[in-house]
Amino acid sequence: MDEDPFRVFLCKEICQNLGSEDINGMVFCIKTEVNNQELEGIKNSGTKLMEVAMKANLFTESDTSRLETMLDAVGRKDLVEKVKEYRKNLTVLFPSVEAPCNLEEHVIGRKDTKTRTSKKLETAMKTEDVIILSGVLGSGKTQLAINYGNEFHDKHPTSAVWMVRSKDQASLQKSLTTLADKLGVLKGKDTCKESENPINKLGDILANALMGKTTHIIIFDDVNKDCQKIVENLIRKFVPLKKTQGFIKVIVTTMDDLLKMPRTNCISVSGFTEEEAVTFLRRNNTCTDSETDALKKLASRMSYLPLGLSCAKTYMINCHKSGKSFLELLKANTLEQLDDKLKQLDESQRGFFSNLNTFIRIMEKDLDKDATEMFQMTQFLENENIPIILFDLLSPSSERCNEGIAGEIQHDDVETCSSLSTDSLVQAVQKFSFGTVQGIDDKRLLNTHTAVSLTLQAFTDEKRKRRLLNRLLWTCALILDKDNRHQDDYNRMASVLPHARSVLMHAENIMEKDTETCLLMAFVNDLVAYTSNFEGLLGLEKYHSDIALQFCYKVMETTEKDIDEEVSDKHVLTTHETHREFAKAKATVIDEKLTGIRLPHEREIEKFIRHFILHKRRTKKDVKILTECVNNYKEVALTMQQYEALCEKKKAVQLTDLMDHFIKEMILSIFYTYGRHIFYRGKYSEVEQKRKFCHYLFLADEFGEIMRSKCQESLPLYCMLAKLSGTLELVFEDIPELELATVNNLQHTARTLEQLLNDKSCYYIFGIFKMHAPSDNIHRSVCLKQLLRTYLSLLTLCENTRSDKTEIVKKGKEIIKKLENVKFVSYDAKNGGVWSRVGQFQFAAGDTKAAENAYKLVCPPSLLEGEVKSRFVSKHELTAAYGLADCYDKEEKKEHAKCILQRLLKMLPDIQNQEKENVRKRICSLDSKS
Repeated sequence: MDEDPFRVFLCKEICQNLGSEDINGMVFCIKTEVNNQELEGIKNSGTKLMEVAMKANLFTESDTSRLETMLDAVGRKDLVEKVKEYRKNLTVLFPSVEAPCNLEEHVIGRKDTKTRTSKKLETAMKTEDVIILSGVLGSGKTQLAINYGNEFHDKHPTSAVWMVRSKDQASLQKSLTTLADKLGVLKGKDTCKESENPINKLGDILANALMGKTTHIIIFDDVNKDCQKIVENLIRKFVPLKKTQGFIKVIVTTMDDLLKMPRTNCISVSGFTEEEAVTFLRRNNTCTDSETDALKKLASRMSYLPLGLSCAKTYMINCHKSGKSFLELLKANTLEQLDDKLKQLDESQRGFFSNLNTFIRIMEKDLDKDATEMFQMTQFLENENIPIILFDLLSPSSERCNEGIAGEIQHDDVETCSSLSTDSLVQAVQKFSFGTVQGIDDKRLLNTHTAVSLTLQAFTDEKRKRRLLNRLLWTCALILDKDNRHQDDYNRMASVLPHARSVLMHAENIMEKDTETCLLMAFVNDLVAYTSNFEGLLGLEKYHSDIALQFCYKVMETTEKDIDEEVSDKHVLTTHETHREFAKAKATVIDEKLTGIRLPHEREIEKFIRHFILHKRRTKKDVKILTECVNNYKEVALTMQQYEALCEKKKAVQLTDLMDHFIKEMILSIFYTYGRHIFYRGKYSEVEQKRKFCHYLFLADEFGEIMRSKCQESLPLYCMLAKLSGTLELVFEDIPELELATVNNLQHTARTLEQLLNDKSCYYIFGIFKMHAPSDNIHRSVCLKQLLRTYLSLLTLCENTRSDKTEIVKKGKEIIKKLENVKFVSYDAKNGGVWSRVGQFQFAAGDTKAAENAYKLVCPPSLLEGEVKSRFVSKHELTAAYGLADCYDKEEKKEHAKCILQRLLKMLPDIQNQEKENVRKRICSLDSKS
């Protein structure tokens, strides 16, 4: 064993105290997890036993639980205590033993292969701060970085090692957000929603968090020209010119030498040398001269690129083929026509892609039709973290949905076929080294490679691409949902999100724009936009919402400009009243146009609706409702009999009744999502853009009213949401600058909210029952919170106009009592927005004691007593802290108020410098009053 402290401890304190019986007993414990050859090599050596066990990852310095179990199994409790004592001392020295490392998520290709290039990287990392690994696809850039990072993390477990996907801004932001979460320096994804430049803010947060007593490694993987400037800016934050006690080192992988920065070393990665390639392929086996020659030719044919050679090696091992035999297999392949992108490559690269295509064709011979199509679909998905459940839930084609008697599918057969095909795909991908799979069951994730995707794209004809994309678009439409309140539902949406984005990008360029495709493109873009908001990706949300709008008008066979010109001549848009009138007139025109497209496309629309309703993947809440209503319901799909049973019980709407308003409901939901941008992006937008967001909330509300008048017994949920969480919410802050926050508007808002609170209606989403308003706690809590905001705004206006506020205070306190009785609203910081608002109202009403109690529910506990530690403070916590200080100030407890603010100043990290300045100003104000 080398001089690593943990290995030295094992050698001196454990191995030297093990007898032969102890060693044999411990070998018996691990015999099912280590191959026989390595077990036989132990030969009663405690040191070799430890080496074999650690090589098999049975235990590490940071996790010795398995070692303790092995020692306990042979009765060596004395040695177990020694291991525990070592871990205890280690924890004292390094309180955070395991720093974040996500490299296991990115493992693909060769592992732990020492080459001349890997040695160059190791040498360069000792002296340089930023290393660029530049090379062609499949040359091993990412794997070099992963190998170095894993070795570094094994030796320095208190150092963070993090790979940041950098092919686009969304991937980059998500990677950085996850790291910040792992480090505990991000108070939820909403932190970056409050910033105009979230990536820049994340960079500041992470740079501040990682500048400690150790060195950390950040790997920016697959940087392209689109993200070049962003990555350069982040590197300047992570690698400042002036060194600190601990610092960050950066590795960049890219196809081009893009970054030009101080203290940067660029290493060209061109794959293996001939000798390295042969050594890699023969796997320490002794080869004959003829076999060595065959391996050399195979390496040359694969351009010495590690990805291709890894595929060849894995196949040869699994199929027990020699290099000579495998080379013959490749020679038998006829080179197919490459697409224009691959024609631009040099001859060796073209050969590499041709050979990858050969591997793919060989693999597909072992797969059934469904599994083959699943693999071919990966060309349209992101290369990493593809959830296998995406294939498990893969939608059949819309034509297939309508096959059989009365349009019904034998769902049990479909489900079984899909499950078997998915397992077959997983086995084949690993057999050919086209990717890796981590996790089990529904949590399995597939990782593949860009070169594999490009090969599939080059050798798949356009007709097949369109058919595959149609299935993927349908799958995204059926999996994604705006109801993500249950954690399992949210996790599923978040895992599918990047792949849905990728599908949309490919579909935009390839798909024909018929009615079905336009509906799918509008709907999926809207779902991606909505889900992106929850991930804090506001720029992405706006982009996909814009695309969704464009496809809405394509469905109507018109443009937004044409409709606006048709309506706007009659309206001069100067006030909120004229904006509302314009939206009402436009909603009428849109309703007429959507009604007009039904007749020429009636059969197509009926098929669309049927397919959607029968195959929609329901959320946890919906599954619970449907399970109570129909027999033998499965989450995968509804049968036609089950759907008809739901209709009889008033839990679903008849297909004939849906024909007129199903598509309208989709369009309404898209208008609603677009309009709600005003609450997330309004403060960063120009007035014209703010008013466009505002217009779409008015439009959604007015369009919803038209639909409500036609669907009195089966109200679409978005008719109500467009009002409750749309136009009524607009009055509080008047972001569009239309003088909305007037006494009359607020009084009207209060009356409307009271009506919604007492609403007895049942609401449906796309034909299936969603909620009964009186019994839905979330609906009641939203109505009550909005009412409280309304009365708070009215109180503020009364203060300004010196009007009587007795009635407002009375009504507001009644609302607070009702809020306290809603089960959904708990008495803790999880509902910080509720209780900080209650505090604000009680303070405005003059009840400082009640306000104080409400604010204390939200304030960080250490702000009130105990030791204060620096950490990120959320906006609700800040509101509560300031409010509590105001309460003490009003009660003439100046020292209490000052103490709260001083403790808050100590808690705020440097990254919240602006808030620190605000706190200092408040302290100065208190001092001046004294």
